[in-house]
Amino acid sequence: MFIKPHIISSIIVIFFIVSGYFFLNAYADFMTATENLNILKRQERFYRSRIQELNKKNRIIESADKFVNQVKIMGLTTDKWDQFSVNLIDEPSSFAQCQKIIEQTANSKYYYFKPEVLHIKVSQDATKLADDSKNADSDGTLSDLIINLNGLFFIRK
Repeated sequence: MFIKPHIISSIIVIFFIVSGYFFLNAYADFMTATENLNILKRQERFYRSRIQELNKKNRIIESADKFVNQVKIMGLTTDKWDQFSVNLIDEPSSFAQCQKIIEQTANSKYYYFKPEVLHIKVSQDATKLADDSKNADSDGTLSDLIINLNGLFFIRK
């Protein structure tokens, strides 16, 4: 009962073919699982970064809410302030009047000035006669400066 060599060779060849088939299927499954694992790891990193971004945004929103609540407590809401526009264009002025205007634009507890434009220049017509109506102030003195001032006054009600 000897098994003939070609039968043994056939059995070994069939064994190698079957084991190769199972090896390739297992290897394909392994590669698929590895790729799925990499995809899941990328998704995990993405979701972790999104969670960090959301936490950061929530902290910013919380700090903004605290600020808004503090503003409301202090009475700095828009319904408690009146707004007045200031618009001086090429307004002739003396040095004393200019100083007074600038002092009035300072801020205090009860009013706030939000400047948009402040431009002061020396009057080119300061050498003209005092009877020139553009350079003469209401009291008849000669204007030294020309002021452009735009902004808003906020005054507590």
